[in-house]
Amino acid sequence: MLKHEHFAKVLEGKKSYEFLDLSDYWKSRLEGRDYDLILFRCGPLPDAPEMLVEFAGCEKWSHSYAIKLGRIVELKRWPLKPQPL
Repeated sequence: MLKHEHFAKVLEGKKSYEFLDLSDYWKSRLEGRDYDLILFRCGPLPDAPEMLVEFAGCEKWSHSYAIKLGRIVELKRWPLKPQPL
């Protein structure tokens, strides 16, 4: 799940990497595995915006995993609609 500002930056092409902690949790999900796509959600609600992004690789940097993001394959429920007061 991405915060709104990070979700928007990926869409605008201003964010080409997603960074994840160097933890056992992410190690078991990233190292030695191949992925084609990543599903990002902008919030926890069932109708939250979503985008499918190409997985362009993963690098291990000094304090994090750097997930290289490719092109956006699909976008749902964006832009956000204002919530009624």
